[in-house]
Amino acid sequence: MKRFSFWLLPDKEIQAVYQPIIDLWSRKLKTPNFEPHITITTNAMLKGEEKSVMQVVGSVIKNLQPIPIEFSEVSVSTTWAQCVFARVKPNYELLLANQYIKSAAGHPDPSMYTPHMSLVYGNLDLKQRLEIAENITLPLTKFVARKICIVPADVRNPKTWKHLAEFELKKKAIIRV
Repeated sequence: MKRFSFWLLPDKEIQAVYQPIIDLWSRKLKTPNFEPHITITTNAMLKGEEKSVMQVVGSVIKNLQPIPIEFSEVSVSTTWAQCVFARVKPNYELLLANQYIKSAAGHPDPSMYTPHMSLVYGNLDLKQRLEIAENITLPLTKFVARKICIVPADVRNPKTWKHLAEFELKKKAIIRV
């Protein structure tokens, strides 16, 4: 069995706004470089054969609409993957995507979902993480994500994280009254 991670991808022009931030800190710190994305799931619990995961997720994604993303702050944690990150304000569409995909994969994730876009990966000391976070200003704090992709998550090496599949979020918004 393989493990997979599910990401929201900003449009290419939006990715181009965030990629220089990731590139800069990756070069300065000699840490892994990666593409800007918002993780929908924590990847450790999503297992299965590639083809079946794609079919199940594809059927679920057709029920999702584009997802508004709004960053609240640049923050840090004590984990490698959330060394320095932009915190995403939770919203209905984002939390629904998280729940749908975890349920469809058949492996509920017991951890709390913290919507975010990582800016630096690594095992830096806390003081350094905080200093970096203080020096990052996001040039854009809102956008709409229209694409979900699946990447392999067996290895903690961003160079191996190739898009196995991409799904467009096209469903029309349901007007809630």
